[in-house]
Amino acid sequence: MTFRASARALALLGLALAPSAALAGDILYCNDYVLGTDYMGNALTSLSASHTVTSTTSISTCESQISSGSWDLVVLAIQNNSYSTPNFNGYVSAGGAAILQDWTRDSARGSAAGIGYGSTNSASMTITFSPLSGGLSSATQTFTNPGWGIYTMGMTGASVTAATFASGQVAIAVNGSDTVIVNGFLTDTITNGTDAEKLYVNEVEYLLGSCDEDGDGYDATGACGGSDCDDTDASVNPSASEACDGIDNDCD
Repeated sequence: MTFRASARALALLGLALAPSAALAGDILYCNDYVLGTDYMGNALTSLSASHTVTSTTSISTCESQISSGSWDLVVLAIQNNSYSTPNFNGYVSAGGAAILQDWTRDSARGSAAGIGYGSTNSASMTITFSPLSGGLSSATQTFTNPGWGIYTMGMTGASVTAATFASGQVAIAVNGSDTVIVNGFLTDTITNGTDAEKLYVNEVEYLLGSCDEDGDGYDATGACGGSDCDDTDASVNPSASEACDGIDNDCD
């Protein structure tokens, strides 16, 4: 989708996306099982006013929906059983936006997402990628295992290391095309639930874009329905002072 480009550009400049309505998108959420609180599910519910979210606990249904639908984002959480996901792998390989978490550390899914897998069950991670850490109470997050055998999955070979486990392996990876985020932990394992949900919101907005991409507190005009006439420049918004510089600084 074309609206991803400006969000990615801001991220590469190290600017965190501020809390805002996200640009509307069709999201498919596939999670086969949770033992604790599904913080990814909660995050997607919080975004339901601006997104259409379709959820399923059946991975076979998810595979069918990927092949038959047109999705702006697919979130796949393999947390309980093992599955073959050729449609998801093909979707990602073709450039589709996705967020993946996979306890089985499947090599085909990992290859499609641009990562390899390493060790398991780290106690904490530190998020170093500002587009994902914005709004969290701490960049360091601990994990609580609600009863899984494997609850965190270290990674190798990431194009962008967004977070690192205490073990030194990659905890959150972003692929080279900037379209896929792989979380090395399950959706019910971050100890601080508020931060977990905010992290997942940040991930969705990083991939789909935000209505306030420059973080100035004003949503963009057009589809976002806001009043910011240049949402790539935080110095331009309705509360800015007008200057004689050939720019509509206050959007009047």
